[in-house]
Amino acid sequence: MRRGFRRVAVAVTAEKRRIRSFELCSSLGTTMHGSLGHTRSRGRVDEASSELLRAAGEQKVAGKEALQAFIDIAQANPKFCPKANYGEIVSVVKKLLEKDANINVAAAAARCITAMATGLRKKFASHAAIVIPVIFEKFKEKKPTLREPLVECIDVVAQTIPFDNMADDLTAALGKPNPSIKAQTDLFLYRSLKNFTAATAPKKTLKQIAPLIVKHTGESDPEVREASYQALGALMKAVGEKAALVFISEIAEDKIKMGKITEYRDKAAAEAAAAEAAKAAESAPAQQSSSAAADDDEVSSAPPSAREAVKEPEIDPWDMHDPVDVLTKLPANFYEQLESKKWLGSKEALQAFIDIAQANPKFCPKANYGEIVAVAKKLLEKDANINVAAAAARCITAMATGLRKKFASHAAIVIPVIFEKFKEKKPTLREPLVECIDAVAQTIPFDNILTAALGKPNPSIKAQTDLFLYRSLKNFTDRCHGSQEDPEANRTFDCEAHGRIGP
Repeated sequence: MRRGFRRVAVAVTAEKRRIRSFELCSSLGTTMHGSLGHTRSRGRVDEASSELLRAAGEQKVAGKEALQAFIDIAQANPKFCPKANYGEIVSVVKKLLEKDANINVAAAAARCITAMATGLRKKFASHAAIVIPVIFEKFKEKKPTLREPLVECIDVVAQTIPFDNMADDLTAALGKPNPSIKAQTDLFLYRSLKNFTAATAPKKTLKQIAPLIVKHTGESDPEVREASYQALGALMKAVGEKAALVFISEIAEDKIKMGKITEYRDKAAAEAAAAEAAKAAESAPAQQSSSAAADDDEVSSAPPSAREAVKEPEIDPWDMHDPVDVLTKLPANFYEQLESKKWLGSKEALQAFIDIAQANPKFCPKANYGEIVAVAKKLLEKDANINVAAAAARCITAMATGLRKKFASHAAIVIPVIFEKFKEKKPTLREPLVECIDAVAQTIPFDNILTAALGKPNPSIKAQTDLFLYRSLKNFTDRCHGSQEDPEANRTFDCEAHGRIGP
């Protein structure tokens, strides 16, 4: 008998809870509607959030209906009041997305998070950190019922925070063993990175995640491989081809992979341009149509060069590298070999430095390179062996390239030697000298070079100096030399730059 009463009591309790959950679904609309528009409803929102969790745990249908009620309210009220406290409901919904085994409840939870991120925009940032890892983890579910809401959810949530804030979560997701998580993370990166430019690209995060994406290109799962090509294509679109090659050097020689990556780069660029054009068209006020027509007339009458779009500058690949103290990587007997009486020993030491520099293109500016500059300059100037002199020139080039403006303090002692060595006509030395003077010249103001460059009697020195001036001056603008208002000054200056044949 007691057992019978107990069973009845349990059934009644369960029914009461079911009714309570159902009532929550019907009342949640009013409660949440108040929270969207008025801060006085915060207490009711917190209470409703707790009830939502209990309802979801006890009755899946009720939980889904409660979530849908919130989504419906959010769709009717797209802009949320930022003063209301959404912390409790974010926590509840995040738990449903993470823990609930019912795919429909999880999908509704994802849409609920999307609604809050859309309604709050940047004000959702404080909640993003707790939901992003859960979203990536749930990508292991392949069914479209959940995957599609997750895709929309991560895209919207990512817009509420700086992209660099996601670096650790992206690293974790890309390193997951599940192929679906890897593929969906790569596809998210494609959708996100294609909208960046060289000026806005999250360089720090890209340096962190690029090796993992490159690793995905060798995965056995075809879906992961294809998604990784898309992610790398969008990365290349964002930072430029040269900078991207720093990240993908491991696969740069693989023509098939590089073909896929460049294909997706072009696709990303086209999609980004189309999105930008559509955005511009939407934001153009209708009342400016008449003035826009006038502007179009002015543009059409302008010369073709004025109508050409300005090409987006690419990121300097040098900026993508971490600075390295290359002196700590030199062989123990480096300086001893460098000053060896045998030319082969000196050449091998210089080559060792060059190899280290090529592997570490960005030098640490805090290290002291004075001694090695002095020795390399001495070998270039004094050594009779043309192979040693050529290696010394390459060594100086490596330091000038690795230090950039920080090489300026050494430039004055090597420039006169470089020009003087142009008397050597053999390509074995001449070509390294050309590369060397071009690199060194980039480290100092151009005016500091001319005194060392002009007035030499040797014809070969004269010719190579003029060729250096040609390579340098062709990149200058009218603001850097002469003036459009003074054509005679320009003519005299250009004549001097191209062989000093002017009057």
